[in-house]
Amino acid sequence: MIRALIFDFAGVIGVDAYWIWLEENVPNLAFQRAYFQTIADQVDRAEIPNQEFVRLIAERLGVNSEEVWPQIYEKLVLNKELLAFIEQLKKKYTIALLSNYTYEWLEEVIARENLAPLFDIIFISSRYASIKPEADAFRRVLERLHVAPHEAVFIDDRQINVDGARNVGIQALLFTDVAQLRQDLASLGVVAG
Repeated sequence: MIRALIFDFAGVIGVDAYWIWLEENVPNLAFQRAYFQTIADQVDRAEIPNQEFVRLIAERLGVNSEEVWPQIYEKLVLNKELLAFIEQLKKKYTIALLSNYTYEWLEEVIARENLAPLFDIIFISSRYASIKPEADAFRRVLERLHVAPHEAVFIDDRQINVDGARNVGIQALLFTDVAQLRQDLASLGVVAG
């Protein structure tokens, strides 16, 4: 029986504002994608502080570091349809957020957008030095939820993270849109309250 639903943030609850901003501001991003992914992974894993992450972005692009986050935040659009669906799901299931993100940024988003009430637990990778798709991140969320892997469903927009969840025994769904998610969850017996 499913007891908990675990949602990713970037690309699911909200658009991936970091990559949208980079696409608009980095000429030939395809040639620099590895660099920006590497520094994102480092900050998400708490290997470098947020200030260093911002400095590296600003330095690479020749922009003022104080402009980086406000400009990225401007690109953030929340999936209101999904948030409404999560609100309905919360009536019957424990809801968690598991996101690879710099906590300084995501905690600001959560506070500004009043998202905290939707989640029973919030696991931001840089707070715990543990990122998806590594097993440790999933296991730590399951421990905090007090559920076994087979009692949880994980929802993410990246196949590598879906595979990571499945590798620890969690049922996992690739997110494309809310209509598809409703169908996929229903096939697992998960319906909104």
